[in-house]
Amino acid sequence: MPRLSDDMLRRLADIDGWNRVAIGAATVPSFGAHPIEAGIARFYRLPGREDVAEVAVTVVDALQQRGLGGVLLRELTRVARERGLRTFVASVLPDNEPMIRLIRRLDPQATPHLEDGLYVYEIALEAGAARVPWPVRPRAA
Repeated sequence: MPRLSDDMLRRLADIDGWNRVAIGAATVPSFGAHPIEAGIARFYRLPGREDVAEVAVTVVDALQQRGLGGVLLRELTRVARERGLRTFVASVLPDNEPMIRLIRRLDPQATPHLEDGLYVYEIALEAGAARVPWPVRPRAA
């Protein structure tokens, strides 16, 4: 998605630290330079489902497939468990293999159903599930 709508930007920025949480990552290209946004993982607790939240992870194109999404998702999972969440719901494009791999690392039993052209996963947040190592890897030249 090349540009976020105003509504989507408002939703992403609307956090309260309990029901709506976001964790971001930034890079600093050189000493004294301003940080550059690298990725964000966020969840929104679903109304009427106290232990379930919608989850999303986004990483800038230049840093994809290097492990950053996994690091963000692992930390977000830890925070979610601390807040009583037991399940994440994620909507994923069927061709988004990196995100599907992340979901399977978190919950190998997660099986999607198709909804409006997207795979929708319900991901169990079991106590040890997010301990799988997700190292940040340098991109091959």
